[in-house]
Amino acid sequence: IEFEHELLHGLIIAPPNYHPFVFLHPKTTEIKRDDDYVYTTQPTASRYRMQGLTRQNDKLSQYIKKCISEGRVFYATNETGEVFRNFLLWGQNQRLV
Repeated sequence: IEFEHELLHGLIIAPPNYHPFVFLHPKTTEIKRDDDYVYTTQPTASRYRMQGLTRQNDKLSQYIKKCISEGRVFYATNETGEVFRNFLLWGQNQRLV
């Protein structure tokens, strides 16, 4: 996730005998691969860089939204959680023209 000069890296963790969840932490290195999924606030033509999360309907985005609605997203720090919360709020306030 790219949001207001912050980069977050999300991992889907699937421990044995437990429901999978999303773990978000600050990304401390640059995005190196062009085929990594990146949620951003900027319009883009790339199929791997998507504007916002809430409007996306691909399988990965749907899975992440399901984890959010079920409370299965965890954060490395409170600041990481706040960046993610603000990113989701930004997405909810965007209007399709």
